[in-house]
Amino acid sequence: LLRPKSDTPCYVGRSKGKKFVKNGISLGKDAEISTTHGKFLVETGLGNLGPTFYFVDVGSTNGTFLEGEQLEPEKLVRLTEGMELRLGSSNLKIMLS
Repeated sequence: LLRPKSDTPCYVGRSKGKKFVKNGISLGKDAEISTTHGKFLVETGLGNLGPTFYFVDVGSTNGTFLEGEQLEPEKLVRLTEGMELRLGSSNLKIMLS
């Protein structure tokens, strides 16, 4: 369970470093994931609009896939409820509630 803040990305990767343990996801047992594979970002909504969530592959070796399509590195992908990301051999289901 991640709770990203608008000023702090949540990183995902194989590393067990501080930024993963404190505010991210460490998938250390997945050998196909890069040390720093990607990051989750949140943009605070204005007025009555809620926050918008994004994922960015930060140039990982094996890439990130969304519904079978490889994501372009360094490109923001807006996340919606129920999406599934594949990073290495790990699948992450997006739940935004």
